[in-house]
Amino acid sequence: MKAVAILSMLHEPPGRNSATRQFLDRAVLAWTLLRLQQCTRLNGCQVLCWQDQLPPVQTLTAEVFSAGQRVSLPALQAITAARRWSDGWRGGPLSSSEFDLGFSAGHVHAAAERSGADAVVLVNPAAGLVDPVLIDRLVDHAIARPAVEYAFLPIAPGFCAMLLRRGLLERLARGQAFPGRLLTYHPDAPMRDPLAGEACVDVPVWLARTTRRFTLDSQVQVDQLTPACQRFDGTLDVPDAQTMVSRLGAAPPGRIPQDLTVELIPRRVTRPIFLPADFAQVSRPRAAVDDLAGVFAQLAARDDARLTLGGAGDPLLHDDLPEILAKARAAGIAAIHLETDLLPENPSRIDQLAESGIDIISVHVPAVTAATYARI
Repeated sequence: MKAVAILSMLHEPPGRNSATRQFLDRAVLAWTLLRLQQCTRLNGCQVLCWQDQLPPVQTLTAEVFSAGQRVSLPALQAITAARRWSDGWRGGPLSSSEFDLGFSAGHVHAAAERSGADAVVLVNPAAGLVDPVLIDRLVDHAIARPAVEYAFLPIAPGFCAMLLRRGLLERLARGQAFPGRLLTYHPDAPMRDPLAGEACVDVPVWLARTTRRFTLDSQVQVDQLTPACQRFDGTLDVPDAQTMVSRLGAAPPGRIPQDLTVELIPRRVTRPIFLPADFAQVSRPRAAVDDLAGVFAQLAARDDARLTLGGAGDPLLHDDLPEILAKARAAGIAAIHLETDLLPENPSRIDQLAESGIDIISVHVPAVTAATYARI
């Protein structure tokens, strides 16, 4: 079986991405390619990118497949937003998986056709620490099971990967579907968990259960993972997955938190069942726009920060919500989530919310009985 690794950068911006972010004096993408070159079961690597990402990528490898001028792909953008709020290899918003990140079935299929691959191995371009032994194990697992159309490593982002045979990839391209659909539970289509199926590659428990991420997709990740790749004498040592996990242990608390919830206003027009009655009497001043601008500037110093607007009140009732959202974006916070009852006093606020471009809107629909829930 001719297996080719596909590293898709379609979810990454034109400026700060895997081809420009540095790790140990080398581009993150260069590390990913170097590690994959140590695999004995791969027949090459293809980097899939937009035209505006091409120049730095071409300095790192000749195996590049350009997707042309950058265009809006709503489904891919939705997956990208969902993965900002997901820490494991699967789960979270949209039931997405790490293998869906940057996945455009048509473009991946075209890249596979050009390379004449029988199967593709999906690898995050920011996986600069990917373990070649695990990738070889993934390909061997698929070779030994010719009837299985896909195989996957159920481990932490940065080490995980998924193999898709050509026939399955063609069907995904026709249906514009994502491979994560094969790995997550959907109530309307019950199935056995793939973890108990033939497609799942056996991995050590310590690797399957680590709560760390090992992708080099933010400066925070680069800073946290760098010490584990250097010996005491300062020389370079990029270890295998087992050594990396044992060296790191639990994630250290950062100077700036990754997740921050900000209450804009304590008032709401409902009395939801999930809040104590005392919350209805909360008397706190609403947040001032100027004060929030300072908070956002501090939070944005962490490039993987996630901001939730919620608390005791409903953010939609704050008169300056559009300006607040604009200031959060201007500060550089990419991941924004808002919790609301979706009952604004000004109906135009819903249009403003829809046009704000934030990642997630959580709408509370509290009810004691099924009939009440259905009416709401």
